[in-house]
Amino acid sequence: MVMLLVLPLMIFGIINFATALYTYSEVSYAANAGARWASVRGSTYTCSSCTPTGPATQDDISTYVSGMADWLNSGSAPSVTATWIPNSCPSGTSNCPGSKVQVQVQYNFPITVPFFSPVTLPLTATTQMVISQ
Repeated sequence: MVMLLVLPLMIFGIINFATALYTYSEVSYAANAGARWASVRGSTYTCSSCTPTGPATQDDISTYVSGMADWLNSGSAPSVTATWIPNSCPSGTSNCPGSKVQVQVQYNFPITVPFFSPVTLPLTATTQMVISQ
């Protein structure tokens, strides 16, 4: 009789763990893609037919990551933070070639098990890349 009560909880636990692991993989991929996107759009980036036409900003990176991982927006939207680490940049710029960009993506993953109150698991991934142009 006890097994009939424990078995469904174990099954829901396994399903939630697998889903959380998959979601973390996607959060990590989103951080990597966002950092790569930002690394090729440094202070010397120009493209008249591209959007955005100039260097990447915090809002541009956040929009890019949210657009590429739109399924993460189904519950709570992912939080995207971009930080530039200047390396001998001219005054007023922090994203010159040779500097680094760090993108952190955080997503609150909801864990739901029947008969228990929902719990939120924060999943965070950070990627850092060197700015190429």
